[in-house]
Amino acid sequence: KKAFVIWKKTDKYYFKKIGKNKTVIYITHRLIELDMFDKIYVLANGKIVEEGAPKVLKEKGKYFAKLLASQNQLLRAN
Repeated sequence: KKAFVIWKKTDKYYFKKIGKNKTVIYITHRLIELDMFDKIYVLANGKIVEEGAPKVLKEKGKYFAKLLASQNQLLRAN
């Protein structure tokens, strides 16, 4: 078994290369980075509050969509 340290600038490249046909656990506060995954789990207070494809969760307009909108607004303000 191998462990990988992934730097932010190359995340997408490495995940496409080493993550193909594998389960990847990726923890981030940068929600925009999650588009590259098939399925994500959204945690709040230590519990899973949503799960699914990022696109589907955005369309649902619930927890993940609200977090993403809030983060995007903060990023635009800076």
